[in-house]
Amino acid sequence: MSSLNKLKKKFKGLVPEEIIEKKIRELGPEDAEKFFDKELERHNMNTWVFLKYAIPSFESYACSMAANIRGEKRSKEDLENAIKHVTKGEPLEKPIEKLFPFAVNTLRALAMGKPVTDKKIREYFLIYHRGIVEENPVHKTEEDLINDIAWPAVVKEVKDKIAKVETPIGEMEVKLDLLPDAKVGDKISVHYGYACERVPESIWKKAFEHHKKLGRPKKRRPF
Repeated sequence: MSSLNKLKKKFKGLVPEEIIEKKIRELGPEDAEKFFDKELERHNMNTWVFLKYAIPSFESYACSMAANIRGEKRSKEDLENAIKHVTKGEPLEKPIEKLFPFAVNTLRALAMGKPVTDKKIREYFLIYHRGIVEENPVHKTEEDLINDIAWPAVVKEVKDKIAKVETPIGEMEVKLDLLPDAKVGDKISVHYGYACERVPESIWKKAFEHHKKLGRPKKRRPF
């Protein structure tokens, strides 16, 4: 078995394959393995996939307000480091639970002590997260509420760095900063106006049907 396939097998669900390939080219297989072991020992979760959903929240008014209420502190430097972690595989400077304690602790509880995999993260954001969002008292408008929910979507059109996508509640336009190589027909997730990642067919279909059945979100407290 090649070094690449060995690491892909060892870190399946915990480190994206493109990050494994990048770190092997950069560090060599032995040091890349040590790097991932250290990152997973610190965070016990797939931080790369988690941050693809969490990074856009830095621009969200509702999420910022909710973070302030919970006493969560995130800086511009934290955002820059998180982006470099996702795009270049650089280590996170802070433990992930210091940046997003509510979401991380919820995910760890769902994982019942096991490492939090990409599958668990996608299920949380694309299915369970909506119920939490609809109970959030800080949304000013229905648009704020919709943006705060992570949606499954299919790419219909790509122009410059913007994609038009079809979600279970209609069309949206999203930025492609985190998914610059998105193509028409890709099944993806979107959150806070950004395309997050390509989503495996099984969870994408489950999430799409889930949201389609629920329809447009309804804030359970008055705007």
